[in-house]
Amino acid sequence: MIGVFWFYYLLGESISMFSLMGLVMLAGIVVNNGIVLVDYANRLRHLRGGNACRLRPGRHGGTRQGGMRQ
Repeated sequence: MIGVFWFYYLLGESISMFSLMGLVMLAGIVVNNGIVLVDYANRLRHLRGGNACRLRPGRHGGTRQGGMRQ
């Protein structure tokens, strides 16, 4: 969202009411996606039994993008 303000600043554009409405909608989508992500992680943790579901960001990204399995 901060990138939007930088974009307007770099182009020399003024922030209009429509762009502010778009920012509010974008913030709502970001919050909604965060809620869905946390809910999904909680459901996985519940299904797998407690702390068995750990998020490993270091290993996840590279192996998933490379097409390999963990």
